[in-house]
Amino acid sequence: MRIRLNGWQRIGIVLSIIWTLCGAILGNREGIIEGQNSIILYHICKATTNADQDACQQTFIEDTSSARVHRFYYAAFFAFGPIVLAWLAAYFTIWIGRWIKRGFTNNGKP
Repeated sequence: MRIRLNGWQRIGIVLSIIWTLCGAILGNREGIIEGQNSIILYHICKATTNADQDACQQTFIEDTSSARVHRFYYAAFFAFGPIVLAWLAAYFTIWIGRWIKRGFTNNGKP
């Protein structure tokens, strides 16, 4: 079975592939920034004169491991979230346009 795609669908597929790569990079970057924030907080905690160094270390370990895991979630969300929304918006817009056009032709009869 062969699926025939029109030009707009082909453009959409190409743009989706490009966005998947760019979005994954952007999402990964957001996760890295979150990890860098935990490093900054760790250094602030250590610089505090009455800080418990073990508590600072434990918080840092928890924050960085959480940031490492979230990095992949960010990458997936940034890569695929906008694509799903864009395709749904495109098909919904086409459907609405055709529905309105039917209202002007043949008294609404198909």
